[in-house]
Amino acid sequence: MLPDRSRAAEDAFVTQWGASDDTEALLEVIDLAVAERRPMLAARLVGLLDGRVEIPEGSAAHRAQGAARFLVVSAREVRGEWSVEDAAFEDLEAAWSEVRRGRMDRIRARQRDALAGKKTRIGRVARRRGKR
Repeated sequence: MLPDRSRAAEDAFVTQWGASDDTEALLEVIDLAVAERRPMLAARLVGLLDGRVEIPEGSAAHRAQGAARFLVVSAREVRGEWSVEDAAFEDLEAAWSEVRRGRMDRIRARQRDALAGKKTRIGRVARRRGKR
């Protein structure tokens, strides 16, 4: 599902997701990029969340976004591949695992409510920002 590790392939992949409106699928792709230890790809994809989902100040998503920005700014290209500090990726990975945990909790709550027949509304992702 993820592109090759070449810069051109990653650029095309990020451009494709930038044009997509499927936020839930984008979150899953970010999960996969973090799990596959692809720091630059994960950081660039996290950057696409800005404007798609409300990211409260101080939340895990906000910390992940800050770590992603740091990775993108501090990365160096070495022989066609990105070189980043392991500590910077660990910050992104830790913050993103909190985001994922919260998302999974919302999914579980939505499933429990559906099985119990409750008519509550639990969003798939954080509230979206309004169209500008």
